[in-house]
Amino acid sequence: MILIGSLLFLTVECWLALLANFEDSKQITDKEIESVSKAIVVPAHNEEKCIESTLKDIKGQISPKDKIIVVAHNCSDKTEEISRQYTDAVIVVNNENKKGKSYAISSAKKSIKESSVDVVCVIDADCRLEDGALNRISLEAKKYNRAVQAIYTMKVPEDSNLPIQLSALAFMIKNQTRMIGLNIIADNVHITGSGFALPYQVFCEYDFEHGHIVEDMQMGVDLVLRGQGAKLSNARVFSELPEQASDAKDQRQRWEHGHLSVIKSSFKKLLVNALKHRDLAILFYAIDLLYPPLILYGILCVVLSFLVLLIGIVLGQYLPILLIVFIIFLLIYCMIASTKKHSKEKLPNNIWIKIPKYIIWKLPIYIRAVFQRQTVWNKTKRKTTPHDDVSS
Repeated sequence: MILIGSLLFLTVECWLALLANFEDSKQITDKEIESVSKAIVVPAHNEEKCIESTLKDIKGQISPKDKIIVVAHNCSDKTEEISRQYTDAVIVVNNENKKGKSYAISSAKKSIKESSVDVVCVIDADCRLEDGALNRISLEAKKYNRAVQAIYTMKVPEDSNLPIQLSALAFMIKNQTRMIGLNIIADNVHITGSGFALPYQVFCEYDFEHGHIVEDMQMGVDLVLRGQGAKLSNARVFSELPEQASDAKDQRQRWEHGHLSVIKSSFKKLLVNALKHRDLAILFYAIDLLYPPLILYGILCVVLSFLVLLIGIVLGQYLPILLIVFIIFLLIYCMIASTKKHSKEKLPNNIWIKIPKYIIWKLPIYIRAVFQRQTVWNKTKRKTTPHDDVSS
């Protein structure tokens, strides 16, 4: 029953995403842009190869009263020098005992409190912005007085190998397809790392000093528990996956070990909160958080389905396995159709049938997650020259 229930919930998310008309063609007016003052925090650790393109994107979407704050955190390259070409607000922090983006964001608090803006946006130093994305999330954060998360996906480097392509696909399903469905049924979504905006008061009150290796997901949970959970915006931001398979595996390992850690530490709190306040939105958010990374979930489904089949053969009961197979096919259809509907990234047409090979590539990550979970933040290596074009 647990397997069937989990498959049904995921199917409903993808089905709702398929039905959703999430694209908003409404243009943001100059008057609306001028109505919101914002600070943009750019945490950076040795990002000399890509931060200039990011700062150019940001500069093209702000007004004179807005402020860009770059935090050069434990940098040993030219990140600081490049950043000063675009903003005077460059904070240099050298503290090897505090590694990770949450500490970098925390270092910007003093400067932001002196600015007294309406909204604080956080954009990764290797992240590119779709036209109007920054203004859209800022306006929505002020309008709803709560956190707002843009759809954050990964661009696939040209001529990338299969694991890289499938990592991008898994990222897209998690951060786009499922998030659209979750936004509908829970009115709360996860913070996904870059492209989010917080009302000034929410930013100032939140303690970023926890140092969690997936600080974004942890913050999303914390905000939900405070009744300030994030909404999803149709604004879009992009990063590029590492070209090297080893670097991509390291990055995914950090994300996925961190995800499993958040599940372990936070699911019970969310469940208790949902039951205490009889809040279905928090319950649905908690259920969504409970899902392990997509490929691991697929492996678990295969194993459990095989066990159900064996039990069915022994007992002569085949209805449960037939029901599971039907739901799995329905889920696959809804997932593929909804992902294609909302995607602005071009992926190979035959990518879906290559997933079994990807599972083999992923197995070592999950084995290490069980026996040697990663708890320390490590920087992901990027390609030398970032693409300037973020359009699909």
